Amino acid sequence: MPEAAEIYQRLADATSRAAWDRDFDALGQLTDYPYTFTSDRGTRVTHTFEEFRADVEAFRQSLATLGATAYHRVCLKAEYVEGSPDRIDGTHRSYVLRGGSYLVDPYECAMELVRRNGLWLTRRISLITFDERVQDFMPQRYFGRFDALEAGKPAQGHGKGDER
Repeated sequence: MPEAAEIYQRLADATSRAAWDRDFDALGQLTDYPYTFTSDRGTRVTHTFEEFRADVEAFRQSLATLGATAYHRVCLKAEYVEGSPDRIDGTHRSYVLRGGSYLVDPYECAMELVRRNGLWLTRRISLITFDERVQDFMPQRYFGRFDALEAGKPAQGHGKGDER
């Protein structure tokens, strides 16, 4: 059985590259639905590719608005979930760069992978380290969706930063 960390890193690379290249169709094919994104601000579940695509387009636009020239994720650890050879849980560190400099401090995420029909897909991502600098870099419109979901309202942007 391949090492969990190798599988995790390959999928992190493929999804990061697809997001960076704005190849949202490829990214959608590497994603399991429903897909869950969590942070200390709340949880966002996307049930369809169309919902997911809107979120990753906003994320990619935030990288462009920030002036990023590179986005990389490096696996810190990954292991098969006990009793399930079709699930891997792991953590990685994300880097948002302009040239050789950090635009935001590197931040950590946990990711859950699931194997469907022989293909590894992302099912969940959770921000582990989440401070104001990372929050400012992430699309505010996206976090507006958390606020709206928590309040039981339709998901919409709010105020400053909606364009991101």
